This record gives sequence, C-alpha cells and structure tokens, in this order.
Amino acid sequence: MRDEGKKFCADYAKRRMASCRKCKAKIDKGLLRIAKIVPNPFTDAGDDMKEWYHLDCIFESFQRARATTRTIEDAEDIEGFKDLEKNDRKKILVKIDELQNKLASKSSGAQKTLRKFATKRTSKPIEAAGSSSSLDESQEKRMRLDQFPNERDDLKLNEINKDNSFKEFRKLCAKLYEEPAYTKKTAIVRNLLQKGTSGHGFEGNTYLWVKFLLPMVNKRIYNLQSKQLCKLFARVFGGCIYDSMLEDLEQGDAAETVAKFHEKAVKCPPAPKANLSLQQVDRYLDKLSKLTREEDQINLLDEIARTCTANDLKMIVRLIKHDIRINAGPRHILDALNPAAYEAFHASLDLKEVVRQSLAEG
Repeated sequence: MRDEGKKFCADYAKRRMASCRKCKAKIDKGLLRIAKIVPNPFTDAGDDMKEWYHLDCIFESFQRARATTRTIEDAEDIEGFKDLEKNDRKKILVKIDELQNKLASKSSGAQKTLRKFATKRTSKPIEAAGSSSSLDESQEKRMRLDQFPNERDDLKLNEINKDNSFKEFRKLCAKLYEEPAYTKKTAIVRNLLQKGTSGHGFEGNTYLWVKFLLPMVNKRIYNLQSKQLCKLFARVFGGCIYDSMLEDLEQGDAAETVAKFHEKAVKCPPAPKANLSLQQVDRYLDKLSKLTREEDQINLLDEIARTCTANDLKMIVRLIKHDIRINAGPRHILDALNPAAYEAFHASLDLKEVVRQSLAEG
C-alpha cells in the first residue's frame, strides 16, 4: 500500500530500464534511485507515476527549483527510506543537509508564498462542478449555523468530551493506517463524525478533527526539521542523548525516535495517562508555529512533553512533520463529510469554510 502523503520514493533499480529524468542516462541495475511521484497524465483515474532520478541528479534539480517547488526536506518525505542500506540512508541524509543549506537564502520567500497559497479565500459560495449535492447554503441553513457558538467559544466548550479526546484521534489514525481500502477509510471517518465515540451522536469539534486528519493542508510553518527536533528534545529529556537520537533517526522516523527517548527521559518522563484534548494540542501547535528562538521552543516543548504520554508525543511530532501516517489524502477524508466537499475544497482551498458548509448541509 502506497503512502498517500509522500511525494518521493527510493529503491534499487531492478533492471536497466528506467532513464534518469535529468541526465537521460539509464539507471544501472542495483543502483540507488529516487523518484518523484507525480500525477499520471495518461489516465483519468487519478493514478500516480514515478519519474526516476540518480541520487545526485535529483538533488541537483532541487537547487534550481522555484521556491514553491516540492523538494526533499527530510528522510520522512521518502517512501521506502527505511528499507535502504545504512550507507545509502546516510548518503541521502548528507544530500538533504547540503540542499537545505544551499536553499537557506530562498526559504523566507518560499514560506511567504506557501502562506499566501494556504490562506487563499473565495468570497462566493462554493459548489462542486456538476454535482447535485452543492454546498451552497440557503438562508435557513445560515441561521441554523449562526445558532452555534463562535469558533473560539466552541474550542473551549467541549474539551473534556470524549469526542474531542486526542487519544481517540490517535486510535482513529491507527484504524486508518491498518485499513488498506480508501473507501473503507472514508467510511471509518464518516462513522466517527456522525456517531461519535459513543455510537449515539458526534459531540466533538468537526473542524479540528478534519484539520488534524489533513495536516498537509493549510500547513502551519514550524521551521523544525528532524535533526532540529532531536536537538530540542534532547535538551528537554535531559542527559547526553543527542548523538544517540541522531543515530536512531537514521531509521527515518523522527516521531518514533522522540517517543522512544521520551519513554526513558531523565528530566521529563511521560505522563502516566493520556488526558490531552484536540483543543489543547491545537493551541500548543499554534504557539509553536510562532516561536523562532531556540530557548522559547525548548520551554514550550518541555511543557508539551510533560502533559503527554509517549504515544501522544509521537503523534504531535507527526503533526509537526505534517505526516500522520494514515495513508489517506484530502479526498478520502472530505468525502466523509459531504460528497461535494472535496471539489469545494479543491476550488477554494478554504478548509474551515468547507467544513462549515458541509455541516450546514447536514
């Protein structure tokens, strides 16, 4: 099963068939290769295809890429990284570090572009093209929505409800990861958002659930790569563990590394019980996205770690990395809300408004 969230993959050439997209030379059998995963222009079924590169070639192509072009920022961006030989994983990590250093001068411009893109709004009601289940609202539906508390009040209102439990969110993510069929993933999310954890009706914050299930959408910018996270958490956990964390990080999963060292932390052991709400985590992440000084980041991460079990912290790191490992994209999650929700989101890029109008359709 392919990881929906990843745009690159790596393996070893099985035959001398594929040509490097950049240098056009054949990639020899057994040689390490990396592919960009792109939409297949030869089919209407929404399938992907792989454009293969030599290791050096793909990183050279990134150096000349525009600021908004997707590049490999972390080993976690690469599907199959864990399956590579240790020396090849190290080579890729070195290339990533070199690339990030070379692109440092462009990073501020890229972030501004991404923020502008992520906050794009449309003033018109959104309608899925050719769909009878439009998300356009009537005056009556608007009045029904206006009866709800405003967003800030709503975020505080039901934090203790089980339908707003971060632990329940983790459990849902585990179910989605284990389920290979996309239609069944959608059904699992729909069941939760309709029936709730009790089975008698959902009482949680729908927008937060959808927002957390789609961390790659409307990204908050943290400017924290995996090595930086290890450096910060090594300070939080206490002890001379930074080098050990970096060694563990070679497996390619920063969240697993952080959780593993949290479990044996000297200074900041895990909480004995999972009590976090989605609202608490959302506030933590919002704060973290606004911090730039290392000491401020360490203080906040220390506060977060003290309220978390190791599994809570693992998922929070996944949210920071914008990859919660559920192998599902926007269509699969938004279809659980409304048949027209994905097309509406595709047109507007306004997740909050799409969720609001989907609830109005309710």
